[in-house]
Amino acid sequence: MTHRVLAIGVLVAAVSALSVATRGAEPLRGISIAAFSANSLAGVAADRSLTDVKNLGADAVAINFSWYQADVESTEIGPHDTKSATLESVGHCIDEAHRLGMKVMLKPMVDVRSRIWRGRIQPRDADAWFRSYQTFINTFADLAKRKKVEILCIATEMNTLEGVENEARWRKAIREVRRRYDGKLTYAANWHEGPEAVGGYRAVRFWNALDYIGINPYFPIATTTTPTAEELRAGSRAWMDIVEAWRGETGLDMPVLYTEIGYPSFDGGAMTPWGSDESGLTPDPDEQAAALEAFLSTVGEREWCAGMFLWRWEPYPHGGLRHPTGHTPQDKPGEKVIARFFGGSAPPVAPVRESLE
Repeated sequence: MTHRVLAIGVLVAAVSALSVATRGAEPLRGISIAAFSANSLAGVAADRSLTDVKNLGADAVAINFSWYQADVESTEIGPHDTKSATLESVGHCIDEAHRLGMKVMLKPMVDVRSRIWRGRIQPRDADAWFRSYQTFINTFADLAKRKKVEILCIATEMNTLEGVENEARWRKAIREVRRRYDGKLTYAANWHEGPEAVGGYRAVRFWNALDYIGINPYFPIATTTTPTAEELRAGSRAWMDIVEAWRGETGLDMPVLYTEIGYPSFDGGAMTPWGSDESGLTPDPDEQAAALEAFLSTVGEREWCAGMFLWRWEPYPHGGLRHPTGHTPQDKPGEKVIARFFGGSAPPVAPVRESLE
């Protein structure tokens, strides 16, 4: 895909679009930071990354980390010895984000040690699994309360557990979280569409127990590897039309928060935004930048949009050098696109040696 630069007028209009009021509040301009080791959210590197996020113009950060279960049928959830962020490191990251003047969405997730996607978890005993999940989410509801976190995401992409058979279990879990935590609640639902899709935002039965409808909108916005800027914007708007129609059909008079959205930087990434396997792919950071421009230029057009958290920023500066086809926009053209739309400035390019330390 060739590099495309939109006119300054379009960029200015898009910045204005991000300021559309949603129920009296400006949409959140958020970025996700993710931890996959015990202490990666604490220390000098993570603090520098948060500063870079703030300088981009972000006014909120989603802090992502995981606890684990052994396999998809397991009923016990707990921290991984090396992959799960410690409570201390999560607390440090919250404090640093607040010090920088950003709001926080705490987003604890459950993953599977055998690396099967969490959306396929089917515990052998649902009651036992939800008891374990309650302990897990209570841990972070208590932390969110102590640290005055603005938003808590109660779960992420639990596709096979979203149906009517578990509605009462989820509502019970949410009531217990609300007893402990008085901030806003959301759930990060997968975007799944189509006759073979299992779960997804349409399947969730407990939206009215929360404050935001949370969607991870990894909708494909292109049908070829060479889309034009207008085709990408049209693709983005088409999916927003679908979400808008669904809200109308269900009568859910609630704001939508895009809890996780981004585009990988490989050729064809706008066709498969959820793609994350970096092996054997052709880097195309210009396509990532064009997809981000399309999304950011259209997301603020809907009054029901409460904002977004872009996926994702690494907890160390210049992470794009390690992930040339991944979702991070660091050290790629997408970094500057975000800065333009968020009203900030991209970090300076660092020497390769410093970037990889």
